[in-house]
Amino acid sequence: MSQRTTWRIRSAALALLATVPIPLAAQHVGALDYVRQDQMIPMRDGVRLHTVIMAPRSGPTALPFLLLRTPYNADPSVGDPFPTQYLSDRAANGYVFVFQDIRGLYRSEGTFVMNRPWQQGKGIDETTDTYDTIDWLLKHVPHNNGRVGALGV
Repeated sequence: MSQRTTWRIRSAALALLATVPIPLAAQHVGALDYVRQDQMIPMRDGVRLHTVIMAPRSGPTALPFLLLRTPYNADPSVGDPFPTQYLSDRAANGYVFVFQDIRGLYRSEGTFVMNRPWQQGKGIDETTDTYDTIDWLLKHVPHNNGRVGALGV
């Protein structure tokens, strides 16, 4: 088998694995048992954005989302998924955390453009990606209360 064929097979296998949600070990914060799930959320143009969802395994009520879209690697597996006291405090209060790599960076598909020009009525940008992400989350993540807060600048 040629090196090129081997590379194509490995690339296809990795692409297939990237579409499978992977629940990982739980992270206990206060009384809540958080479970991680990786998703590739589709945008309106077909590009998929890498998203890490940290949600309590169970809880007394439906919870709101806290969304952080970042160009600085959304993957909290590098360390504690709640690395700051601020996030740890929020986790103890009960939220569904969503960390997402923006378009074209880290594990997200597409092309990164620093300041994508606005195109009235068409095109894609950070606002459409955020809208599409929230729409997907509300439809696919159970036990949410329909509210979303955004973290970051």
